[in-house]
Amino acid sequence: MSSADINQALAAYRERLRLDPRDVDALNRLGNLLSSAGQLEAAQSAYESAVALRPDVPQIHFNLGNLLQRRGRHSAARDRFREAIALHPGYAEANNNLGNALQDLGEIDAAVDAYRQAIALREDFPEACNNLGLALRKGDRHAEAAEAFGRALEINPDYAPAMVNLGLALRSLERPEQALQAFDRAQRLTPGAANVWCFKGGALLEAGRAEEARDALERCLAIEPANRTALAYRLVAMQELDERPEPSLLRDLYRHVVEEDVPCPAGFDSVIAFNDALARHARGHPTLSHDAAGRATRHGAHTGDLLSGDKGPVAELESFIVDGVRRYLVNLPMHPAHPYARYPLREWRLVAWGVVMDSGGHQIPHIHAAGWLSGVYYVRLPRCVGESAVDHAGWIEFGRSPDSLHCRAEPLTRRICPSEGGMLLFPSYYYHRTIPFESEEPRISIAFDVLPGTA
Repeated sequence: MSSADINQALAAYRERLRLDPRDVDALNRLGNLLSSAGQLEAAQSAYESAVALRPDVPQIHFNLGNLLQRRGRHSAARDRFREAIALHPGYAEANNNLGNALQDLGEIDAAVDAYRQAIALREDFPEACNNLGLALRKGDRHAEAAEAFGRALEINPDYAPAMVNLGLALRSLERPEQALQAFDRAQRLTPGAANVWCFKGGALLEAGRAEEARDALERCLAIEPANRTALAYRLVAMQELDERPEPSLLRDLYRHVVEEDVPCPAGFDSVIAFNDALARHARGHPTLSHDAAGRATRHGAHTGDLLSGDKGPVAELESFIVDGVRRYLVNLPMHPAHPYARYPLREWRLVAWGVVMDSGGHQIPHIHAAGWLSGVYYVRLPRCVGESAVDHAGWIEFGRSPDSLHCRAEPLTRRICPSEGGMLLFPSYYYHRTIPFESEEPRISIAFDVLPGTA
């Protein structure tokens, strides 16, 4: 529908509701139109009014769940989908979307169950098979994931997302040549897709074909200059080829990584008291999950989004993070030719999660592909962290790529000793890891991503 058609339809449904505010069908359809127009808060209000009037209609719960999921309210979305299923147990689409919400909440096993139920209810459901594969990959069950993607392709041989995801599963199974075949087929289905060039570049790196990888990644970046995964891979390819002209443009481990101290917020006697409150909130958070599948953390626990629901003291930290992000974006420490300078971020939102590491805790090298900027605030640090100038235990290191890329060249790295009350901001495409530490004291931090777009 054109914007004029949408506005005309909105006016018609609003007139219906003026005449009869209890017209549930009009409220539901109004929510659909508002959602299509990007007016998400108003759409949510319309759906909630419809649910209040007719709580026995599964379709309205389903629509509200989709809207909440789109707004990043994953717990609330999960509850709506469950209500739709309770009212209509054969609702395959609601089971599928329940799986999506559970994935976003880190409840991977439950998501797998939801997708399997959706497939049992509707065998010709390639989207559910694809989503099942994604959940299995997050649970490091890559062989099962490849089977799920293969099933999606049996149902629909032209289903490009499943073909791409099959390639990614094959990469995780260390079968890069077969992955490349899948990506070649995906390119025939979606010529010009930036992400396929990107993933193909990663497979070529894993196969030791750095020059071909560089060329594929340049094809990706010509289409999507700020693709964070491609930027990360491009730096690795340049490192492997000993190409030096551009790393200072794409990677400056000192200028691009910004360190700040967070002041004591009002209502707290000291930063120590503030951090005590943050530590209690993170460790007592209902979403805290130990050794969650699909995470970079080892010997530790993650929360879900701390900015969803009861924020507690994280609300104070959020304001400091927002200020820091705004300063970073205004005073962008990038060369004018950098993609971040050429294609600046116009709209953004935050997600944040707690990380509680135990003795032996660390994070393997990773990036935050969905983010634009990423960061971390340090809440509690074991004493050994500040004393580990030799082995750098518990420090954060930038610049080292994961073992799966089989790099031969020694990377340029920067290690930073974290400090309680300190915050780091850095481009989301920077590989980073936490060096393992041994201590009876936990290492507690709050990580965050700046995501393009609005809630």
